[in-house]
Amino acid sequence: MDRLPRELVEEIVLFFAHVGTKNDVLDKRLVCRDFNRLLRPLACRTINLDSTRLSRHSNFAKPRAEGLQTIGHRCKALHIDMTVLRDDCMIYHPKALSHHLTSQPTLTTFWSLDEVDTLNSWFRGMPNLEFFCLALRRRYSFSESAFTELDFYQAAAEVLFYCRDIDRARICLPFPLIGVHCGAATRVVANALKALAQRPEEDSTPLRTLVVDGIADDTMCELWMNPTDVLNMQTLLPSVETLALTVRRLGAVSFSATMFGVALWNMLYHTARMRSLSLTQWCWGGRPDASGAAGELDVTRFSDMDHPRWLESRFPGPGAQLVPARPAYLELKHMSILPEDLLRIAEAFGPALEELHMKNVSLMTRQSIIENTASDNHLWVGRPNEDPGPRLWMAMCFRALMPKLRVCRCAHLGYALYLEGTSIVADDFDRADPAGLGRSIAQRFVEVATGLRQPPLSSGEPAFFHPHDARFVGLAHDLEERQGRVRIADHDYVAHRLAAADPPPDYRYSLDGLFRNAAAGSLRELHYIVDKIQEGLAGMKSRAEDGAEGAAAAGLVPDLLPPNPPAAE
Repeated sequence: MDRLPRELVEEIVLFFAHVGTKNDVLDKRLVCRDFNRLLRPLACRTINLDSTRLSRHSNFAKPRAEGLQTIGHRCKALHIDMTVLRDDCMIYHPKALSHHLTSQPTLTTFWSLDEVDTLNSWFRGMPNLEFFCLALRRRYSFSESAFTELDFYQAAAEVLFYCRDIDRARICLPFPLIGVHCGAATRVVANALKALAQRPEEDSTPLRTLVVDGIADDTMCELWMNPTDVLNMQTLLPSVETLALTVRRLGAVSFSATMFGVALWNMLYHTARMRSLSLTQWCWGGRPDASGAAGELDVTRFSDMDHPRWLESRFPGPGAQLVPARPAYLELKHMSILPEDLLRIAEAFGPALEELHMKNVSLMTRQSIIENTASDNHLWVGRPNEDPGPRLWMAMCFRALMPKLRVCRCAHLGYALYLEGTSIVADDFDRADPAGLGRSIAQRFVEVATGLRQPPLSSGEPAFFHPHDARFVGLAHDLEERQGRVRIADHDYVAHRLAAADPPPDYRYSLDGLFRNAAAGSLRELHYIVDKIQEGLAGMKSRAEDGAEGAAAAGLVPDLLPPNPPAAE
């Protein structure tokens, strides 16, 4: 190495840093002083705080004040990963659960208990899982034997005290592998926001980017019912310029969609400087995310679910009384939404919006033998050369409400149809390309919303889309001429992400733009927990042959483990 020019050595080492993993970079930093000088600024950009580093049972090194003092000025991002934590209310409400633990478990009991108590009830009497059941409470939950809420808050506050240049933070919340509720997530996010809001005022860089993954709708509602948490959010959020939320919807077992909408949009109301907003819905239980990977038609019949419950799965829009910040970048993913709510979002953000990105978003609409019989009341694109009248057609509405829109990319736009009868009256919608070119709904929506002239219809007649409001009647003919075929990367969200040489930053993937957000210890522990749960569920199935109790338990086994959250894609 001494024979090579210093510049070449630096280039080789930096290239290695950009292609290697963070653990490899940390190891090579110890090779020599030159490697340490080059690699330490890169390896220390993001500091991880996860449960495996806080637990008293872990072999990983705990955050030390002297170490934080040394690298504090190099840290720019904080990654909090508490996904390993399991929910155990025995520690906080022992009397309330005593009668459940001494009685025969039932289906109602399983879903009323927290995850640890549910698993202990299921796996009771399995010798091979006794240690695992004990570890759930002593090692993987907030407890004196592992670490407490106060330990977590003090560790986060200490990191922020010594690392005052941190301007980006990602909070990965625990999510249940069994059941739906997770009280531990509420305690984690409340303490994390408190630590971020109460940073030392002197010399601390304001938080510019905040990513919260896996926040449940009941957690958000509970935060907004606690004055202390509200004050912390009001202190923290005004400086945030980039906000990304992955919301875990719990359906009928949680707060109403209206209550969740009030909490969500009140939170966004306080982000006065927000320039970029990403909202992702992670549905839980009831119905799948939006309309599936194909972005086509998802049908729910009255026999499957009543209409009020179906409406509760929607992603709520802002109220008319709130005027949230107006970002230039908006991203919506994996959600079903009412047309009225989507238009309220467009109206609230439209005047300043420059970039719109949507993936796997479904319009929720209803049909019966007397309502929406032509399946044209709520459409993404609409029908060419027709006056929409009172019907809500999104593309031209968006164009009228977003005068500054210059970039629009969408993928898998579809429909979520609630059917009052037994059979579909009409399922045409606007899924067929009127020009006969085979373009998807998403592509045609992007073209119409951005004012691109449409190709003639199959009959040869020119195609025009009319606005809903007479004030914007000129938009029908104020069009940009087509320059041949539209490149797929120019209109498709997924294709652009794959093909772009310089894609927009994805803070869910990497906070520092170099290394992936991942805590190796947390991933190992999660895999261990999942493997043990699957082992226990297999044991429950095998006991089904022993009698009615085993058969009843086996009936609970299928489809309990949820899919990976969108943030882990």
